[in-house]
Amino acid sequence: MNRFIKSILFNLILISVLVSCKRQTLGVFSGKSDKERYLNHLTKSGIDQTIMGKKWLEAGAISLENPAHLDIPASVRGAFKSKSVQANAWQLSLQKGATLKVVLRWESQDSSRVFLDIIEAKTMLEELTATSLDSMIEFEAAETGLFFIRIQPELLAEGNYDLVVEFKSTYAIFPVQGKTSAAIQSFWGVDRDGGRRSHEGIDIFAERGTPVVAPVSGVIGSVKETGIGGKQVWLRDTQRGWNLYFAHLDSQTVSIRERVIAGDTLGFVGNTGNAITTSPHLHFGIYSSGAFDPYPVVKDNYTKAVAGDLTLEHKMMVVSGSSANLRQGPSTKFESLLQLEATTPVWIESAVGEWYQVRTLTGMQGFLYASLLSATDTTAISESDSYVFRNPFSTPTDSIYLALDNFVKIGSHLDFDLIMDQDENLYFIPSR
Repeated sequence: MNRFIKSILFNLILISVLVSCKRQTLGVFSGKSDKERYLNHLTKSGIDQTIMGKKWLEAGAISLENPAHLDIPASVRGAFKSKSVQANAWQLSLQKGATLKVVLRWESQDSSRVFLDIIEAKTMLEELTATSLDSMIEFEAAETGLFFIRIQPELLAEGNYDLVVEFKSTYAIFPVQGKTSAAIQSFWGVDRDGGRRSHEGIDIFAERGTPVVAPVSGVIGSVKETGIGGKQVWLRDTQRGWNLYFAHLDSQTVSIRERVIAGDTLGFVGNTGNAITTSPHLHFGIYSSGAFDPYPVVKDNYTKAVAGDLTLEHKMMVVSGSSANLRQGPSTKFESLLQLEATTPVWIESAVGEWYQVRTLTGMQGFLYASLLSATDTTAISESDSYVFRNPFSTPTDSIYLALDNFVKIGSHLDFDLIMDQDENLYFIPSR
């Protein structure tokens, strides 16, 4: 890289900007994000047309092609090297109304940044973009589906990162005073009336007369007593456009078109309507172009992520047992993608709990249990110079001629030896 490009990149990493996030699910839009500004600088300076600039854009796209699965909650530890052009991504499933809390900690010796994106897989649109300047961000899923979390550092950035991803209650206040989601005894989709209909909500059990409160501020849309719901209140969540349904009340304390704030009493738990033969409870539902499961919105007993203690001292490791199952996610409950034989080398991408996220030499992402991996052994190389490959399995024509004085052999795979120099640059050389 010439001095001109290095100068431009150095100036870019000195730019200090305010955090700019988009929460499309809440209808809040702001100006350009840090990442958009960075991309504009790369374009205006012409760096996006250089080899390194093109690799940076390509790395972000490739990371989304077959990302590893992430089981929430999760605590991920990883690192980026300045001489590498990298991005890392994970996929996870979210239900409509569920809220993610994401904390990204970035430790670097300079002012470089890491960009974090949450992307909807169906549309491939970036729903939220933030930077390592953020201490914590939240994302609320507008629809049920598959999403990607991607992190990518600026060019030349080097440092360690810790990514913590957890669920949190979308509504800070539970609908029944003094109760938690542990009081829910009937969930979404359970059969009703002998299977003629399904339960479009959740039932929260409490003593008769327990206050039913607004979990969010809004406007009362209806107060009535009719049908299977008995005494009921409808509350409009004006922020999201949802209609909240509170049924089987013993009595109501609000009026139509009344404005309420989160925590205001709407009525009291009862068993009116078709619940007359059951114990007092609140039927709580949410409607937005039809009913959807309200459980992720009010659940308040989510498990916290626990950080693991695995180290990231090795850039590459090898399978130490007779074989190892490469899994989609960091748990045995995830599907096995393929079985790796003994001594198979893999690149280490990150550490999640007691699992390493790895990348095979053919580019497949997955997780291996830490005890199934060991450090590589080093041996001397007899050749003084030779043609070497960066990765003959993904780019078989990408070779260069190098002096091998400072290289050692760290392993073998198929018809190639893996060699590494003092700066941990990895290459492949045909086995002799």
